[in-house]
Amino acid sequence: MRLKVFNSICKDFSRLFEKYHCQGVIIPLFMLVFGFSCLSKVNIATSINTQSYDKEVVASSGSIDKVESPAQIDKEISSSYKTTVRNTTISSSDAVQLTSKSTPSVPANSITINGQTGSIFYTTPVNGEFPDTGRKIGLYNGVFLFGHRGSSVFSNLSSLGVGSTFTITLNGNSKQYVVQKAVVLDYDTAQSNRAQYYVGRDENYKKYDYVLMTCAGQSLGGGQATHRLMVFVKEA
Repeated sequence: MRLKVFNSICKDFSRLFEKYHCQGVIIPLFMLVFGFSCLSKVNIATSINTQSYDKEVVASSGSIDKVESPAQIDKEISSSYKTTVRNTTISSSDAVQLTSKSTPSVPANSITINGQTGSIFYTTPVNGEFPDTGRKIGLYNGVFLFGHRGSSVFSNLSSLGVGSTFTITLNGNSKQYVVQKAVVLDYDTAQSNRAQYYVGRDENYKKYDYVLMTCAGQSLGGGQATHRLMVFVKEA
């Protein structure tokens, strides 16, 4: 804006110079002095307007806040955020949801051996034979557990010896059990004793809480083998 005022003044004096054919350096010098004088007046007027505006701000707000740098503003925002986080509480329902997401759930009916868990399903024999269990463990008569050794948690059954413990969960209620006896029988002997196994007893009719059975010996294909591993357990 100052430049526009100065140019306007110079143009006016130029017209006067051409009209009156002034010679020498007096008029040009006068033009220069007068131009700078006008610019100084513009500066003074601008300063007065600025001071007037500042006074109005002070009068309306009572004070002028100190202007902070971007770094100071970021620091204050960060501090405010940290304070909010520290003061934030997690409700009990949220805590339960977080726990359930981070902790794998155990099936309501399952067996856990050496950290591996397999699902249990209730079953009954058809024409003297049980249906294939797949990767699950079958439970018959509430005491007889059976499953394949190569495709289920029962692959760990052969690692259990007398005194070993594991967990059985039924209807969401988990209990620890201790191995009392473990034997490998040929297929025919195991078949002849199955009536005792189905009621939680061994070949000598001794009572246990559970009798577990899986394949042993040489595989015959189709989920069959030459022997049976029998494990008898009681609650710990």
